[in-house]
Amino acid sequence: MLQSFVILRIVVLKRKKITVIYNRVGQLVKGMPNDLLADDDTVVMAQAVADALKTRFASVSLFELNEKNIKKLPVNNTDCFFNLCGGIGDMPQSEHLAVQLLEESGVPYTGSSAEAVALTTDKVATKEIFTKYCIPTPAYYVSQGADIEPDGIKLPVMVKPVAQDCSLGISQKSVLRQWGGLKSRVEEVAKHYGGDVLVEEYISGREIRMSVLGNGSNAVVLPASELVFGKSYNHKFKIFDFAAKWLPETINYQDTYAVANPKLTSKICKLLADISLLTYQITGCHGYARIDIRLSPKGIPFVLEVNANPAIGPNDALVTSARSAGISYPELLERIVQLSWT
Repeated sequence: MLQSFVILRIVVLKRKKITVIYNRVGQLVKGMPNDLLADDDTVVMAQAVADALKTRFASVSLFELNEKNIKKLPVNNTDCFFNLCGGIGDMPQSEHLAVQLLEESGVPYTGSSAEAVALTTDKVATKEIFTKYCIPTPAYYVSQGADIEPDGIKLPVMVKPVAQDCSLGISQKSVLRQWGGLKSRVEEVAKHYGGDVLVEEYISGREIRMSVLGNGSNAVVLPASELVFGKSYNHKFKIFDFAAKWLPETINYQDTYAVANPKLTSKICKLLADISLLTYQITGCHGYARIDIRLSPKGIPFVLEVNANPAIGPNDALVTSARSAGISYPELLERIVQLSWT
């Protein structure tokens, strides 16, 4: 009887209609011209996700969300929106608004709520939550462009936009060894991206990516992955800047690579898992997320940020971690869809 029920449930799931929803930025309102490369990757990722889902579900379609079709979501022809939106069309800082549209549609959707996405795309608001729950994070302040040495923050410091992801606005010039260059760097970032500018201590050490899958008490931490910086970084800051992420012709890109199941002690592994799970819960993440952590030479994990809507292409960190746990790409995506219904 139980076996028949399980088989019936699988058959019902297979018949569900899935819509992979994403956006494409055609014209930048803010930022640098090369920033469009990040959005080109979203289009490729959307197709990869759709192709993998087709091996699990009978009907899978793609829907490109933009300013003109926000009232034309195919709500009557889908059972789940697989959300890959970084925003609505060209609209800047609209990632949470895209999720809000999905919430209002009444159709289940994958990933976190609009509230959680809005929180985690604001680096300062996220850090305030970290501080409230005593989660280690680099000391920081929001710069007003003053060329001063703030109390309690040590050099070197990293300067970056408060509300950008995908390494936008990040380069080796983002890390300062002296306070004298702070004002000009803050002005440069504000000029291109607007809004507030975050100044935080640069933490040397290893960059660990922790991924979480599930909801509530059933959420689990997947095996860690590490972003490794090669020999060319011996005399420069080990940061995953725009070049390292998006420009294959650069040495930064060629000399950074991800390693699954990095060598970590059992004590550190447990500490990373505990902090990641707590971070996932207090920021309201749902379904899946990635937490980026700097592990200092003294073994202290500093949470850098939470990615409530992380990249989920075949070679991205969360997928690599799932694979280390024995979860194939199609199976991972199917689980994420199922989590949208709980």
